[in-house]
Amino acid sequence: MKPAALLLPVLLFSFLFLQCSGNGENAKKPPQPSQLSVTQPTANGATLVWKPGADSLNITSYRLVFSHQSGVDSLDTVVVATAGTGRSFTLCNLLPGSTLYFKVYGVDENGLMTGSNEVPVTIPDASPHITVSALSSGSQIDNDNDGYASSYTLSYTLQNTRQDTGTVICRVYYLPSAATAWTAFHADTVSFTAAKAETTLSHITGADLRDSVAVRASVFNQAGTLLSSRILTGIREESNADDGIVRQQFTIKMSLKDSVDFNKNGYLSNYSILYDVDVSSGTSQVVVRLYSRQNGTTAWKQFLRDTITVTGVSTSDRVSETIGADQHETVDILARVTDLSGRPVASDSILGVREESRDDDRVYRLAYAVIDSVYDGDQDHYYSQYRLKFGADMSWGSDSAYAVVIHHGPALATDSIVYQSPLFPISNSLPAETNPHYVMLTGLEAGATATITLKVFRAGGILIDTAVFSVPDETPADDVPVIFTATMALTAHVDGNNNGCYSSWTLNSCVSVNTGGTQTVTATFYYRLSTGTQWFPLNNTANGTSTISYTVSPGAAVCHPFTGTYNTGPCRTFDVQMTVTKGGSVVAQTYYYGLKDEYFIYD
Repeated sequence: MKPAALLLPVLLFSFLFLQCSGNGENAKKPPQPSQLSVTQPTANGATLVWKPGADSLNITSYRLVFSHQSGVDSLDTVVVATAGTGRSFTLCNLLPGSTLYFKVYGVDENGLMTGSNEVPVTIPDASPHITVSALSSGSQIDNDNDGYASSYTLSYTLQNTRQDTGTVICRVYYLPSAATAWTAFHADTVSFTAAKAETTLSHITGADLRDSVAVRASVFNQAGTLLSSRILTGIREESNADDGIVRQQFTIKMSLKDSVDFNKNGYLSNYSILYDVDVSSGTSQVVVRLYSRQNGTTAWKQFLRDTITVTGVSTSDRVSETIGADQHETVDILARVTDLSGRPVASDSILGVREESRDDDRVYRLAYAVIDSVYDGDQDHYYSQYRLKFGADMSWGSDSAYAVVIHHGPALATDSIVYQSPLFPISNSLPAETNPHYVMLTGLEAGATATITLKVFRAGGILIDTAVFSVPDETPADDVPVIFTATMALTAHVDGNNNGCYSSWTLNSCVSVNTGGTQTVTATFYYRLSTGTQWFPLNNTANGTSTISYTVSPGAAVCHPFTGTYNTGPCRTFDVQMTVTKGGSVVAQTYYYGLKDEYFIYD
């Protein structure tokens, strides 16, 4: 039993058959059908014949049944139901190249059927199987060496894929660059018996004007049905008259310059086209036209026309500020150079330029963010105040932005916004480097490292960028300035002659600090005559140097004696200076004025 889905197309196909003739031998008692066979099939038909059996006297009719596949049974499509005397049937209008399967059934008066053997019938396909397997040009004549031929040959190869015999017609057409319809200019009638038949068309004369043409070879059967075609493009031709003139040779070369791709995605929002036109000799005026076409299209659109004068050296011109397309797309750029009469002399192209609009290529940036100044009053390297400096801009256009500063550290349970700026303008005409923004922040920690996060947003809350800083932070109350205090007092002296001038004296020099822990400082001592202005180092007679080192802590002063003598003559009055330094910086200073000193022999 065959699937029901196959019955409908089989049934429809049965209407294609026509009975062309019938031959048979009448008998009163038709036999059982047997020995079903087919005569030699023709181009569109075949004849089926059968013989009756020896023991079927009650057969009343025959049914001829077919199927598209082997395994014919009585339920397949009935081609014909004959009277009981038929022994053959001729079929017409069969599809060339098709194969069908047949059986004949004998039917008795009760409708019971007995089938014969199954016979396949294959109808031969006599139509030619010819393809144009090759099409080429050669033997070009180009007298002026400008790349355009005034004469050339065409050759094509016909491939007979089944090695049939027959005759076909090959027609050759050409299509100029500005035309839309093919024009036939040559035809050949080709008879073939072998696998290949090759024909050469010689001496094709070029067109009246210089042009790039396409050529098509098409093969047809005798009924005019197209069997195969092949196209050859890019044949450059000109007339004999044009080919007799030796002209200047022009070249043009294009390149992209000043490409702008802010977002680094490979699509350009801005670029320039630089083209160079050269001529082999002399000076000439030419017209340069630039065209573009979008990816997937064939139409070129002109966007620039320049008339320039060229000599034997390179002449350059630039197309500036070429703006990208509204959307991401790929375009091709074509340059064509013609003389003033319109004759093409050179061309160049740049394929696959990827471009996008300026809006698509717009990039916002946080150009820099730094902690540029700090205040550390107690000099413990924790800051009670610090200033954040940053700058933002964009690649093209203008917009508004705002900044948010977030503090994170042990002093606060959660991240806290400690600053939010008002909107400020950003644009490509306001470079971030020359338009800084400042945020002054106050310490919140009790001497701990805080994480400061700067976030810059576009208007509407779209994040531009983030910068994160680790800052040693303390509150202003913890950042009390370190103050050193220095004092000097006369604690002993020698005055043998009781004239108020000392041949020896001791100053008690003290240093104290109010905060900042234990620190080491150095005191240097100087003297000057009370009538003078210049200070000179004063040596301590105890150690022969002018310096004393002090290690001080908050809450108590540290004192060291400084003993001196003035040994240059009789009684004179001078001043003593005590300068205290830490790390090379002066942190305290004091004076003792009016000290009277004389050499010991005068005392």
